[in-house]
Amino acid sequence: MAPGWRRGDVDGDGWCDLFFAGLDGPNALYRNLGGWEFADITAAAGVACPGLDCMAAVFGDLDGDGHLDLAVNTLGDGPHVFRNDGAGRFTDVTDAAGVRARTGGMSLALADVDGDGDLDLYVVNYRTTTVMDQPRTTFSIQMVDGQPLVAFVNQEPATAPHLTNRFVIAPSGEVLELGEPDVLYLNDGQARFTPVSWTGGGFLDEDGQPLSEPPRDWGLSVQIRDVNGDGAPDIYVCNDLFSPDRFWINDGRGRFRAIGRLAVRTTSTFSMGVDFGDLNRDGHVDFMIVDMLGTSHKDRHTQVSTQKPVAWPIGLIDNRPQVWRNTLHLNRGDTTFAEIGYYAGVEASNWSWTPLFLDVDLDGFEDVLVPNGQMRDFQNVDMQHRVDAERAARPITQADIIRLVGMFPDFSTPSLLFRNRGMRPSKRCRAGGDLPMSAFRRAPRWRTWTRTATWT
Repeated sequence: MAPGWRRGDVDGDGWCDLFFAGLDGPNALYRNLGGWEFADITAAAGVACPGLDCMAAVFGDLDGDGHLDLAVNTLGDGPHVFRNDGAGRFTDVTDAAGVRARTGGMSLALADVDGDGDLDLYVVNYRTTTVMDQPRTTFSIQMVDGQPLVAFVNQEPATAPHLTNRFVIAPSGEVLELGEPDVLYLNDGQARFTPVSWTGGGFLDEDGQPLSEPPRDWGLSVQIRDVNGDGAPDIYVCNDLFSPDRFWINDGRGRFRAIGRLAVRTTSTFSMGVDFGDLNRDGHVDFMIVDMLGTSHKDRHTQVSTQKPVAWPIGLIDNRPQVWRNTLHLNRGDTTFAEIGYYAGVEASNWSWTPLFLDVDLDGFEDVLVPNGQMRDFQNVDMQHRVDAERAARPITQADIIRLVGMFPDFSTPSLLFRNRGMRPSKRCRAGGDLPMSAFRRAPRWRTWTRTATWT
C-alpha cells in the first residue's frame, strides 16, 4: 500500500525529521534533535489530523518558498495540504489548494509532470465504503440493448449519485464493484491545484486515443519515475483486486499515454506497492510489485485467493494477465520489461506492502526491504468455507462478520529483507554489449537473490 511515513527537514535546521500517518489515531511529527534524539512536535506543528484515517503522506515544496510542505491522503476525507512557515509550523490550506474531496484516499505522489517548474500531485483512491463489507446487499439486473446492467441495489436505483458507475457485470455474470477514480492535480506554482480531466486528452490509451471514461480502479499505491530516460516523470499505479495496474508514459508536457500492450507482459493481482531502481546496474530503471503469496509450504496449501482465475483464449498475446505473487520487471533498455520474479527468487513475501529498494550491505547493488503483516489470514481456505456455509444457511449480519473475522488465524508475519547478490556477466555479455533478453536468460547475469534476514 502507500508509505505511511515520510522524512524531511521541516524546520530548516539541517536534521531530517520524521512524520508518521495515523490510521487509528492522530498523526505524529518528530523533530530531529541530533544524536538520534527526537521530540514530538505534532501538536505545535498542527498536523495531528484528529478523527481522520490518514493513509499516506509526502513532503514537498508546493508553493516555491523553499520550505517543505506536507500532503496527506485520508480514507473518507481525501487529500489534505499543509503549508509550512519554515519553522515546522503548518497550516491546513486544503480548501485554498482546491483538493477538497470525500474520497477513499490511499497513496499520493509529487512530481513536475508538465515541466513548468512546480510539483504536481497524483492522488490514488480506493473506496470509502464497499458492498464487500455488506453481505446482505441485493442486486436487480435488467437487459438494456441486449446487455445485462445493474438496475437496482438494495431496491435503490443504480442511478443514485452514490451508486452511479459503481457496478458492472462481468462476462461470468458476477456483479463487480468498481473503485473511485484517481486524480492528477496540476500546480500553478502557488500550491493551487487543478484536476486533469481523464477524458479531455490528458490521458490516452495504448493506441493514442483519448479515454472514453475515467478508470475506476481499486487504487493502492503510486510511484512517479522517469522509466524511459527522456527526462519526463512517468506514473505507475498499483491497483487491487481485478483492477489492472496503470502505467502512464509522459510525453514531457504532462500528457500521458498507456504503455504499450506488449511492454509489460504480466503484473501482480493484488498490487500492494511498487518501487523502482536500477537493480542490475545496466543504466535502466527496473521495478518490483509486491502481492500476498505465502513463503511457507503450509501457507501455499491453506491460502486461496477470493479472485477467480481467468481462462484466456488460446492465441491471445496482447493481454496482460495478473498473477497471485510478487513480480520483478527487468528493463530491457527499450521501455519493455521482462518479468523475472521467480528467476530472481523474490516471488513470495507473505502479505506485503510497499517495497523499498536500498543497498543495505553497501555492495553497490540495491537490496529489497518488504514490510509485512496482516491482522488475520483472510485467505485461509478452511475459514472461507466456514463463512460460505454460514452464508448458505442464513442471512449474515454485521455482527456475524465481526465474529467470523475474529476466528481467522493470526497472520503476524515478519518483514523480509532480500539481498541482491549482483551480476556475474559471461564472456559473451562482456564482449557483446547490449544483448536481447534471451541472451540474459542463457548467460548467468543474475545470481539468485537471497532472503537473508527478517526484520521487525
